[in-house]
Amino acid sequence: METSRRDWSGSTGDPGLKKVPETLREVRDIHTLSLNDNEIQELPQWIGELSDLLIIDLDRNHLRTLPPEIGSLPRLGSLYLTRNRIETLPETLRQLPLRYLKLHSNPALDLPDSILNRSPKEILRYYFESRKEKGRPLLELKLLLVGRGGAGKTTLVKRLAGRGAGCA
Repeated sequence: METSRRDWSGSTGDPGLKKVPETLREVRDIHTLSLNDNEIQELPQWIGELSDLLIIDLDRNHLRTLPPEIGSLPRLGSLYLTRNRIETLPETLRQLPLRYLKLHSNPALDLPDSILNRSPKEILRYYFESRKEKGRPLLELKLLLVGRGGAGKTTLVKRLAGRGAGCA
């Protein structure tokens, strides 16, 4: 039997949920799914069937990954995943029309705060581009040294790069 409900919250009436309730699979016109402050470790693959979802709030859970099926949500504009344990993001997130993507306090993603405060498109672009080479984050640094001639700028750069006197 298909049920109808615009918003569903498991954060106040049922704290401590370990998984997304299977009964939600039958709710077809749900717009907001709020399951923050629980112990959910994974999203079910059928999350992609909830095609009317506009907002998913999973802040403060135990999520490690997201299923690729999350990219099947054509109307999802807000995804809140702060304070989880997310290790990887599915490429399918790039297909979503996200206006808000919150990933703060997911240390394994290794995303700098300066990136996390940007638009979802920029966050995802940085995340996937930084992992292109062997799945490791991009580690780049640009350095501009300004100073008087003969002050040792070149020597400093060589030492920082590991070339120069006293460097192995």
